[in-house]
Amino acid sequence: MAITSKSVDVAKLAGVSRATVSNVLNSTKFVSPELIERVLTAVKQLNYQPHGIARSLAVRKTYSVGFVVPQISLAFYPTIIAAAERVLAKKGYSLILCNSDEKGSKEENNLKMIMEKRVDGLLWVPCSEKNLPLARNIAGSGVPIIVVDRRLAGAEFHTITSDNYNAGRMAARYLLGRGRKRPAIVGFMQSQAAARDRLLGFKDELNDVHQELPDDFICIAMPPEYENAAKKIERMLHLDTAPDALFACSESLTLAAIKQIRAAGLRIPDDIALLGFDDSAWSSLISPPISVITQDRNGMGTTAARLLLKEIEGKKGGSQGVLESIELPVSIVERESCGEESASRSG
Repeated sequence: MAITSKSVDVAKLAGVSRATVSNVLNSTKFVSPELIERVLTAVKQLNYQPHGIARSLAVRKTYSVGFVVPQISLAFYPTIIAAAERVLAKKGYSLILCNSDEKGSKEENNLKMIMEKRVDGLLWVPCSEKNLPLARNIAGSGVPIIVVDRRLAGAEFHTITSDNYNAGRMAARYLLGRGRKRPAIVGFMQSQAAARDRLLGFKDELNDVHQELPDDFICIAMPPEYENAAKKIERMLHLDTAPDALFACSESLTLAAIKQIRAAGLRIPDDIALLGFDDSAWSSLISPPISVITQDRNGMGTTAARLLLKEIEGKKGGSQGVLESIELPVSIVERESCGEESASRSG
């Protein structure tokens, strides 16, 4: 933006530099909420409307929303993003999408960049709690945040997740119902609440029927999930008393389980049952088709976007200061990888 006499007047009235005025009006660098407020107040008082920002200045909105996800390459997230975008587009909002690659440093840069764009709200799938202080600062500046898919410690933000605890219970109940006596679980890093909840639900369901879950039957894979999980699953499958069923708690872990089961010369479901997580396109195409616990991805994106719009627009019926923690139900897509229901359970 060229420096005009009008922008110089804005800088003087706001008590800031001309560079700060340019950064605020063009969203080129991060500016503190206090300075943004001073610049916009001066712009309004001087009736200054540079090209391209007249609409956003009039209502102090950019009509944009940030969305930070950890792994856009996974089949899980595009459906959530598309559902959120549909809801936002109906209200005239555009989406700025960022991918953190499960790296805290990259996520930090994502969040800072999004704030430089002066978004009106943020949808966030946190890769860890490392950037929680930064998120608090963002929320403190007046930008509402909805945490999606993963729950953070404490209750500081609206949160939309799946019912991961019940997913674990459902998985154990389903495998036992298929006559499996030695079910095992392949989970991911326990620093994530979803992973902890799935494992806890799996354990609790087994405990309720006095079924033991040996430590050797709990495989916790750390990033990168696939390579790490493969070795641990291989060891599990070669135990003297090996599991006769596996519950894999993510798409990549399901793939790792399939690879290692085949490498061990075992047949699904004759030798071992496999229950996966998240219904990817390939799940129904391989042989045998894989039974999975599936999440309501469309509902997650839609619910998160609607709640964010309520916060941005201050509609009646919004949270009104009360934080919402919404858990969406999960369900099982039954195929052939777990065998048929056992006679003792079906009667």
